[in-house]
Amino acid sequence: MRAGGAARPPLGRRAGGRGPGTGGSRSGRRRGRGLRGRRRGALRGGLRRQPGRPGGRDGPDRDERPLRPRPRGGGPGRRGPAARRPRGGRRRPRRPAGGGRLGGLARPVARGAGDREVPRRPHRRADGAGGRAPVRARAGAARGGDPLRSGELLFQAARRFGTPLYLYDLDAVERRAAALRAALGERFTLAYAVKANPSLAVLSLLSRLGLGADVASRGELRAARAAGFPPRRILATGPAKSEADLDALVAARVSQIHVEGTEELDRLEAVAARRGRVVRVGLRLNPPWGIAEARTIIGGPGAKKFGFDLPSARRALASRDRWPHLSVRGFQVFNASNVLDAGLLVENTRRVLALAVRLARAFDVPLETVDFGGGLGVPYAPGERSLDLGRLSAGLSEVAREAEREPLLDGTRLVFEPGRFLVGEAGVYVTRVLGTKRSRGVTYALVDGGVHHLLRPALIGTPHPVERFGDGPGGPSTRVVVAGPLCTSLDLLHPGVAMPLPEPGDLLVVRVAGAYGYTESMPLFLSHEWPAEVGHSRGRLALLRRPPGAAALLAAQRDPFRRPPATRSHPSARRP
Repeated sequence: MRAGGAARPPLGRRAGGRGPGTGGSRSGRRRGRGLRGRRRGALRGGLRRQPGRPGGRDGPDRDERPLRPRPRGGGPGRRGPAARRPRGGRRRPRRPAGGGRLGGLARPVARGAGDREVPRRPHRRADGAGGRAPVRARAGAARGGDPLRSGELLFQAARRFGTPLYLYDLDAVERRAAALRAALGERFTLAYAVKANPSLAVLSLLSRLGLGADVASRGELRAARAAGFPPRRILATGPAKSEADLDALVAARVSQIHVEGTEELDRLEAVAARRGRVVRVGLRLNPPWGIAEARTIIGGPGAKKFGFDLPSARRALASRDRWPHLSVRGFQVFNASNVLDAGLLVENTRRVLALAVRLARAFDVPLETVDFGGGLGVPYAPGERSLDLGRLSAGLSEVAREAEREPLLDGTRLVFEPGRFLVGEAGVYVTRVLGTKRSRGVTYALVDGGVHHLLRPALIGTPHPVERFGDGPGGPSTRVVVAGPLCTSLDLLHPGVAMPLPEPGDLLVVRVAGAYGYTESMPLFLSHEWPAEVGHSRGRLALLRRPPGAAALLAAQRDPFRRPPATRSHPSARRP
């Protein structure tokens, strides 16, 4: 496994005139300071050791704590600003988001174990997408200019394509990508996480905008290539890549493959040798810290199936001659999902960059790419605030200035992999009310869609916002459980939302459904029809994905063991 060697720069950008890492090898277990701004000199990245915890073993994995938001306001044992500042003293200027010492972050609280996702379910439509019962038209302009809040547009989509359906505002995706690019600045590159929403129309739009793509399977690779992403803008990540996956990635000459363990290095080496190619790889790291997620989806400290823990990474880097067809070009850390605190994202970025610099210096690795994964969140629950792009921009600008003072980072591509942030709020799941019922004092709205089409609310345990569209304002608000057609009590799109009592034919619209919706589902359960995917752009509605339909799904099956029924006379026809 080579640390250098000529290769194409990743993600379509020039790697810069930077040679291999400078400085002699240092012990991988060396302790250093966190990545912080200095007046002069290069960044000396390192993880701060916290006070020892019982039961841990010595070394860098011992005492790192998850990042958590700072508590707001005062509290026991916490001094206010006046107590920290001498009388008449000057107020210290505030640091951008993520500034300050890592050791000053608050301790994490215990997390819940709930981490589930819910299925979704289909319907028929017009325009070749299948038949559907008629839906009463409703008037209503888009609130705040948002077409996904226009009753007129929603009912038009329901009439044309049937319900349930997914509806995406592609113009909103474009605006979101532009806003995130502006916030991150030129120093950071975006590679869209295809897993969030692999719809070809979404991928094609982001490819035209110049983003990269992060793929997790050969199926996603095929979709990204069909959408126009060139191989130089494609990264690959995934904890259990098959030999077929690895072979497809090598054959496509993607920019970089993030490898997650020594065994995968062995298998990738065999594939690269068979094809006679030197493959650029990044080591995915499982560092001893994480961002404390409210619902652990991908992050959290401790053992995980993702990536190398640091001792394993050091052993692999020290013995990389075992893999002569692999060239280590950087590192990736993806250790949190749906984070809404800009300060935590900035501090995590700073820590990851410090770790990458330290490993590169110790093992002479040219840092062509440092990938921070995704994690940029969107609000689902009431009271949650959107990610503050202003704070994120200020904090990452400081990190970028620190990086400019580190020679090892000269020309390095700094990559984020947003998925949910770009498409989550740009999509809705639209269902039609079939009727209502009361059971033991609880009001149910029975709809034609369910968790077989939208699994996430039940899987994660966090319901998405649900909104009613019908004739007029309706009656007084009441608590309504939104239930689907599946033969399971788990089929709830919302456990109780306040709204006027829905009527048959009304639409219930599930918001923030543009990410991890259509493809994170189990649509074959009970053999209901699949939903259509519909796009809206510049005032036009269009079908993006035609549902396969029950007949097509049945036609794909066969019974090779079928026998003709045995001919037996009926007992009543027998004579004694």
